Amino acid sequence: SFHDIRLTLGDLSLQSCSFFYEERRRLSSLSSWSLYRWVPVVVEGASRGQHWRSAEFYALRQVHRLCAVLTVETGVHWSLKESPRPAEWGPLQFPESTPLGLEKKQIATEDPDTPRQVHAAINMARLGRIWQRCLDDETVGPPIEAYYQAASLRDSHPSFSLVGFVAAIEEVGKLLVALPKTDRCPTCGKERTSSSAERFRAALRLVLPEDKIKDVSTQLYRWRSGTAHAGRTYSWESSFGRSQMGDSLLVSQPQAMFGVRGAMRADELARDLILTLLNGDPNASSSGSMQS
Repeated sequence: SFHDIRLTLGDLSLQSCSFFYEERRRLSSLSSWSLYRWVPVVVEGASRGQHWRSAEFYALRQVHRLCAVLTVETGVHWSLKESPRPAEWGPLQFPESTPLGLEKKQIATEDPDTPRQVHAAINMARLGRIWQRCLDDETVGPPIEAYYQAASLRDSHPSFSLVGFVAAIEEVGKLLVALPKTDRCPTCGKERTSSSAERFRAALRLVLPEDKIKDVSTQLYRWRSGTAHAGRTYSWESSFGRSQMGDSLLVSQPQAMFGVRGAMRADELARDLILTLLNGDPNASSSGSMQS
Protein backbone atom coordinates (compact mmCIF):
# COMPACT_ATOMS: atom_id res chain seq x y z
CA SER A 1 0.00 0.00 0.00
CA PHE A 2 1.12 3.59 -0.54
CA HIS A 3 1.97 4.21 3.12
CA ASP A 4 4.87 1.75 3.01
CA ILE A 5 6.93 2.67 -0.05
CA ARG A 6 10.71 2.28 -0.22
CA LEU A 7 12.02 2.42 -3.77
CA THR A 8 15.24 3.13 -5.60
CA LEU A 9 15.08 4.05 -9.28
CA GLY A 10 18.42 4.98 -10.75
CA ASP A 11 19.60 8.07 -8.86
CA LEU A 12 16.24 8.56 -7.15
CA SER A 13 15.16 7.14 -3.81
CA LEU A 14 11.56 7.19 -2.58
CA GLN A 15 10.32 6.89 1.00
CA SER A 16 6.70 7.22 2.07
CA CYS A 17 5.81 8.98 5.31
CA SER A 18 4.21 7.46 8.39
CA PHE A 19 1.35 9.95 8.24
CA PHE A 20 -1.25 11.16 5.79
CA TYR A 21 -2.83 14.48 4.97
CA GLU A 22 -6.54 15.08 5.03
CA GLU A 23 -8.00 17.93 3.06
CA ARG A 24 -11.47 19.19 2.35
CA ARG A 25 -12.44 19.60 -1.28
CA ARG A 26 -15.37 21.87 -1.91
CA LEU A 27 -18.37 20.47 -3.71
CA SER A 28 -21.10 22.48 -5.48
CA SER A 29 -21.93 24.43 -2.33
CA LEU A 30 -19.93 26.82 -0.15
CA SER A 31 -20.90 24.76 2.90
CA SER A 32 -20.31 21.24 1.55
CA TRP A 33 -17.13 19.32 0.92
CA SER A 34 -15.65 15.87 0.59
CA LEU A 35 -12.68 14.53 2.53
CA TYR A 36 -9.62 13.62 0.51
CA ARG A 37 -6.64 11.79 2.01
CA TRP A 38 -3.17 11.20 0.61
CA VAL A 39 0.21 9.94 1.85
CA PRO A 40 3.33 12.05 1.06
CA VAL A 41 6.29 10.29 -0.57
CA VAL A 42 9.69 11.97 -0.18
CA VAL A 43 11.99 11.78 -3.20
CA GLU A 44 15.75 12.33 -2.99
CA GLY A 45 18.15 12.44 -5.91
CA ALA A 46 20.93 14.27 -7.67
CA SER A 47 20.59 17.10 -10.15
CA ARG A 48 23.05 19.18 -12.10
CA GLY A 49 23.41 22.75 -13.28
CA GLN A 50 25.60 25.82 -12.99
CA HIS A 51 23.17 27.29 -10.45
CA TRP A 52 20.09 26.14 -8.57
CA ARG A 53 17.57 27.47 -11.10
CA SER A 54 19.19 25.30 -13.74
CA ALA A 55 19.45 22.28 -11.43
CA GLU A 56 15.86 22.75 -10.28
CA PHE A 57 14.57 22.55 -13.85
CA TYR A 58 16.42 19.24 -14.38
CA ALA A 59 15.09 17.93 -11.06
CA LEU A 60 11.53 18.87 -12.03
CA ARG A 61 11.90 16.93 -15.27
CA GLN A 62 13.02 13.86 -13.32
CA VAL A 63 10.16 14.09 -10.82
CA HIS A 64 7.66 14.65 -13.63
CA ARG A 65 8.87 11.51 -15.39
CA LEU A 66 8.71 9.66 -12.08
CA CYS A 67 5.08 10.71 -11.47
CA ALA A 68 4.12 9.71 -15.00
CA VAL A 69 5.79 6.29 -14.77
CA LEU A 70 4.22 5.59 -11.36
CA THR A 71 0.83 6.61 -12.74
CA VAL A 72 1.19 4.07 -15.55
CA GLU A 73 2.46 1.38 -13.17
CA THR A 74 -0.27 1.77 -10.54
CA GLY A 75 -3.20 3.22 -12.49
CA VAL A 76 -3.36 5.98 -9.84
CA HIS A 77 -2.53 9.59 -10.65
CA TRP A 78 0.60 10.79 -8.82
CA SER A 79 1.27 14.52 -8.48
CA LEU A 80 3.92 16.92 -7.20
CA LYS A 81 3.00 18.63 -3.92
CA GLU A 82 6.29 20.42 -3.14
CA SER A 83 8.92 21.65 -5.60
CA PRO A 84 12.49 20.28 -5.43
CA ARG A 85 14.85 22.00 -2.99
CA PRO A 86 18.64 21.89 -2.44
CA ALA A 87 19.86 19.36 0.11
CA GLU A 88 21.72 22.08 2.02
CA TRP A 89 18.38 23.60 2.99
CA GLY A 90 17.86 20.63 5.28
CA PRO A 91 14.98 18.14 5.54
CA LEU A 92 11.56 19.23 4.35
CA GLN A 93 9.32 20.28 7.23
CA PHE A 94 5.77 18.96 6.99
CA PRO A 95 3.23 21.36 8.54
CA GLU A 96 0.65 20.09 10.99
CA SER A 97 -1.97 22.15 9.17
CA THR A 98 -2.24 24.87 6.54
CA PRO A 99 -4.53 27.89 6.09
CA LEU A 100 -6.21 26.04 3.22
CA GLY A 101 -7.47 23.35 5.59
CA LEU A 102 -4.85 20.64 5.14
CA GLU A 103 -4.44 18.55 8.32
CA LYS A 104 -1.68 16.10 9.15
CA LYS A 105 -2.74 12.82 10.77
CA GLN A 106 -0.88 9.71 11.84
CA ILE A 107 -1.57 6.36 10.22
CA ALA A 108 -2.96 3.93 12.78
CA THR A 109 -4.22 0.77 11.14
CA GLU A 110 -5.90 -0.43 14.33
CA ASP A 111 -8.02 2.73 14.53
CA PRO A 112 -11.37 2.20 12.74
CA ASP A 113 -11.50 5.94 11.94
CA THR A 114 -8.22 5.81 10.01
CA PRO A 115 -8.84 5.74 6.25
CA ARG A 116 -8.55 2.34 4.63
CA GLN A 117 -5.18 1.73 3.09
CA VAL A 118 -5.06 1.73 -0.69
CA HIS A 119 -3.47 -1.45 -1.97
CA ALA A 120 -1.88 -1.11 -5.39
CA ALA A 121 1.02 -3.50 -5.73
CA ILE A 122 4.08 -2.00 -7.39
CA ASN A 123 6.03 -4.55 -9.38
CA MET A 124 9.53 -3.47 -8.46
CA ALA A 125 11.32 -5.41 -11.18
CA ARG A 126 8.95 -4.18 -13.88
CA LEU A 127 9.08 -0.60 -12.61
CA GLY A 128 12.88 -0.67 -12.74
CA ARG A 129 12.83 -1.92 -16.33
CA ILE A 130 10.26 0.72 -17.32
CA TRP A 131 12.31 3.49 -15.71
CA GLN A 132 15.49 2.40 -17.50
CA ARG A 133 13.63 2.12 -20.80
CA CYS A 134 12.43 5.71 -20.43
CA LEU A 135 16.02 6.86 -19.83
CA ASP A 136 17.36 4.91 -22.81
CA ASP A 137 14.61 5.55 -25.37
CA GLU A 138 13.08 9.01 -25.75
CA THR A 139 10.45 7.74 -28.22
CA VAL A 140 8.44 6.13 -25.40
CA GLY A 141 8.01 9.48 -23.69
CA PRO A 142 5.05 10.89 -25.70
CA PRO A 143 2.51 8.09 -24.98
CA ILE A 144 3.47 8.11 -21.29
CA GLU A 145 3.06 11.89 -21.18
CA ALA A 146 -0.30 11.69 -22.97
CA TYR A 147 -1.54 9.06 -20.51
CA TYR A 148 -0.31 11.02 -17.49
CA GLN A 149 -2.02 14.25 -18.54
CA ALA A 150 -5.20 12.39 -19.46
CA ALA A 151 -5.22 10.68 -16.05
CA SER A 152 -5.11 14.09 -14.38
CA LEU A 153 -8.35 15.01 -16.18
CA ARG A 154 -10.34 11.77 -15.89
CA ASP A 155 -12.37 12.85 -12.83
CA SER A 156 -12.89 16.53 -13.62
CA HIS A 157 -12.94 16.56 -17.44
CA PRO A 158 -13.55 12.97 -18.67
CA SER A 159 -14.38 13.95 -22.26
CA PHE A 160 -11.03 15.69 -22.67
CA SER A 161 -9.24 12.91 -20.82
CA LEU A 162 -10.50 10.48 -23.46
CA VAL A 163 -8.77 12.58 -26.14
CA GLY A 164 -5.48 12.09 -24.29
CA PHE A 165 -5.99 8.36 -23.79
CA VAL A 166 -6.76 7.90 -27.49
CA ALA A 167 -3.63 9.90 -28.40
CA ALA A 168 -1.56 7.56 -26.19
CA ILE A 169 -3.07 4.53 -27.95
CA GLU A 170 -2.31 6.02 -31.39
CA GLU A 171 1.32 6.66 -30.47
CA VAL A 172 1.78 3.13 -29.15
CA GLY A 173 0.38 1.85 -32.45
CA LYS A 174 2.92 3.98 -34.29
CA LEU A 175 5.80 2.59 -32.22
CA LEU A 176 4.79 -1.07 -32.00
CA VAL A 177 3.04 -1.92 -35.24
CA ALA A 178 4.72 -1.80 -38.64
CA LEU A 179 1.92 -0.79 -40.99
CA PRO A 180 2.19 -1.64 -44.69
CA LYS A 181 3.90 0.84 -46.94
CA THR A 182 1.57 3.34 -48.53
CA ASP A 183 1.75 5.04 -51.89
CA ARG A 184 3.47 8.32 -52.55
CA CYS A 185 1.95 11.75 -52.91
CA PRO A 186 1.64 12.53 -56.64
CA THR A 187 2.47 16.19 -55.98
CA CYS A 188 5.53 16.11 -53.71
CA GLY A 189 6.59 12.49 -54.10
CA LYS A 190 6.84 11.91 -50.36
CA GLU A 191 5.61 8.64 -48.90
CA ARG A 192 2.21 9.03 -47.30
CA THR A 193 2.09 8.05 -43.66
CA SER A 194 -0.63 5.96 -42.04
CA SER A 195 -3.61 7.78 -40.57
CA SER A 196 -4.09 8.17 -36.84
CA ALA A 197 -7.18 5.95 -37.07
CA GLU A 198 -5.12 3.19 -38.68
CA ARG A 199 -2.51 3.40 -35.92
CA PHE A 200 -5.31 3.35 -33.34
CA ARG A 201 -6.87 0.17 -34.73
CA ALA A 202 -3.45 -1.45 -35.13
CA ALA A 203 -2.71 -0.83 -31.46
CA LEU A 204 -6.08 -2.20 -30.34
CA ARG A 205 -5.31 -5.50 -32.10
CA LEU A 206 -2.52 -6.04 -29.59
CA VAL A 207 -4.93 -6.21 -26.66
CA LEU A 208 -8.40 -6.96 -28.10
CA PRO A 209 -9.84 -9.81 -30.19
CA GLU A 210 -10.52 -8.98 -33.83
CA ASP A 211 -14.31 -9.12 -33.45
CA LYS A 212 -14.17 -6.26 -30.91
CA ILE A 213 -11.91 -3.90 -32.87
CA LYS A 214 -14.51 -2.29 -35.12
CA ASP A 215 -17.08 -1.52 -32.41
CA VAL A 216 -14.56 -0.24 -29.87
CA SER A 217 -12.65 1.81 -32.45
CA THR A 218 -15.79 3.39 -33.91
CA GLN A 219 -17.24 4.28 -30.53
CA LEU A 220 -14.10 5.70 -28.97
CA TYR A 221 -13.11 7.59 -32.10
CA ARG A 222 -16.57 9.13 -32.45
CA TRP A 223 -16.36 10.50 -28.91
CA ARG A 224 -12.75 11.57 -29.35
CA SER A 225 -13.47 13.42 -32.60
CA GLY A 226 -16.56 15.09 -31.17
CA THR A 227 -14.47 16.62 -28.39
CA ALA A 228 -11.28 17.28 -30.34
CA HIS A 229 -12.92 18.83 -33.41
CA ALA A 230 -16.22 20.24 -32.13
CA GLY A 231 -15.65 20.75 -28.41
CA ARG A 232 -18.49 18.43 -27.42
CA THR A 233 -18.60 16.85 -23.95
CA TYR A 234 -20.20 13.51 -23.25
CA SER A 235 -20.06 13.08 -19.49
CA TRP A 236 -21.55 15.29 -16.76
CA GLU A 237 -19.28 18.29 -17.41
CA SER A 238 -22.18 20.49 -18.52
CA SER A 239 -23.93 19.96 -15.17
CA PHE A 240 -20.80 20.57 -13.02
CA GLY A 241 -20.43 16.83 -12.48
CA ARG A 242 -23.95 16.30 -11.12
CA SER A 243 -25.53 13.18 -12.60
CA GLN A 244 -29.15 12.99 -13.69
CA MET A 245 -31.55 10.42 -12.27
CA GLY A 246 -33.53 8.79 -15.04
CA ASP A 247 -37.20 7.90 -14.94
CA SER A 248 -36.27 4.23 -14.97
CA LEU A 249 -33.38 2.45 -13.33
CA LEU A 250 -33.33 0.08 -16.29
CA VAL A 251 -32.43 2.85 -18.75
CA SER A 252 -28.83 4.10 -18.65
CA GLN A 253 -28.16 7.75 -19.27
CA PRO A 254 -25.79 8.38 -22.21
CA GLN A 255 -23.39 10.18 -19.85
CA ALA A 256 -23.16 7.09 -17.65
CA MET A 257 -22.52 4.93 -20.72
CA PHE A 258 -19.70 7.26 -21.75
CA GLY A 259 -18.12 6.93 -18.31
CA VAL A 260 -17.89 3.13 -18.59
CA ARG A 261 -17.49 2.56 -22.33
CA GLY A 262 -15.66 5.78 -23.10
CA ALA A 263 -13.17 7.30 -20.67
CA MET A 264 -12.82 4.23 -18.45
CA ARG A 265 -12.34 1.84 -21.37
CA ALA A 266 -9.88 4.17 -23.12
CA ASP A 267 -7.95 4.50 -19.84
CA GLU A 268 -7.63 0.72 -19.46
CA LEU A 269 -6.65 0.16 -23.09
CA ALA A 270 -4.07 2.94 -23.09
CA ARG A 271 -2.47 1.69 -19.89
CA ASP A 272 -2.34 -1.93 -21.06
CA LEU A 273 -0.76 -0.85 -24.34
CA ILE A 274 1.85 1.37 -22.69
CA LEU A 275 2.83 -1.48 -20.36
CA THR A 276 3.08 -3.73 -23.43
CA LEU A 277 5.28 -1.14 -25.14
CA LEU A 278 7.55 -0.69 -22.13
CA ASN A 279 7.72 -4.18 -20.74
CA GLY A 280 5.72 -6.61 -22.85
CA ASP A 281 3.52 -7.29 -19.79
CA PRO A 282 0.12 -5.57 -19.78
CA ASN A 283 -1.01 -7.14 -16.49
CA ALA A 284 -2.30 -4.23 -14.46
CA SER A 285 -1.86 -3.73 -10.76
CA SER A 286 -4.87 -2.65 -8.73
CA SER A 287 -6.11 0.96 -8.88
CA GLY A 288 -7.02 3.31 -6.06
CA SER A 289 -7.53 6.98 -5.32
CA MET A 290 -4.36 7.94 -3.46
CA GLN A 291 -2.04 10.67 -4.71
CA SER A 292 1.50 11.43 -3.75
